[in-house]
Amino acid sequence: VPLIMFDVFTILGVSSCIFSNDFILKAPLIPPPSNDNILKVRENNLTDTKLLGEIVLILDKVESGSYRCRIKSTTKNPMIMTLRNTINKMIDTVASNLDNLQQTLQSYTNNDYTKNIEIPKKIQKGRMRNIMEATNQLGIALTNNAKSNLQNGQKLEHDSSIMNTSMGHLSEKANEQAASLEETAAALE
Repeated sequence: VPLIMFDVFTILGVSSCIFSNDFILKAPLIPPPSNDNILKVRENNLTDTKLLGEIVLILDKVESGSYRCRIKSTTKNPMIMTLRNTINKMIDTVASNLDNLQQTLQSYTNNDYTKNIEIPKKIQKGRMRNIMEATNQLGIALTNNAKSNLQNGQKLEHDSSIMNTSMGHLSEKANEQAASLEETAAALE
C-alpha cells in the first residue's frame, strides 16, 4: 500500500510522504494550479465539447441527406480542428460529386445525353466511382438508343413515302381497271 500511495502522491506533485500513525506529511514539488489555469482548461474543454457537439449535429444532417451544412465552430485543440477540417472537406467533396451527378441526370431527363461526368482523379475506387461510371455508361446507352430511334424513324419515314407512292400507283391502276371494266360492260350490253 505505501508504494501505491507514493505513486499517487507523486502524480499529484507531492515530493515526500511520511507515513506515521496514519498521518501523512506532504511537501509539494510544484505549486498548485492557479485559478487562471483552471479556467483556461475549463474554457478549452467547453470549446472542444461545443465543437464535438456540432460535429454530431452536422453528421446527423448529412446522414439524412443534407450536404449544405458545415462545421463552423473552432477550438485550440489541433486534433479536433483536424477532425473538423477533414469532415468539412469530405462533405464538400461528396456534395460536389452529388451536384455533378444530379446535373448529368437532369440533362438526360431533358434528352441531352452529351453530358459526361468528369471523375476526379482522387476517386480511384469505391461506390462513388462506380455510380459515376454507371451514369456515364447510362449516357452512352441512351445516346445509342436515341441514334437507333432516329435511324428507325428515318427508315420508317422513307418506307412510308415509298408506300404512299405505291398506294398512289395502286389507286391509279385500280381506277384504270374499273374504267376498263365499265367499258367492257358497256360494250357487252
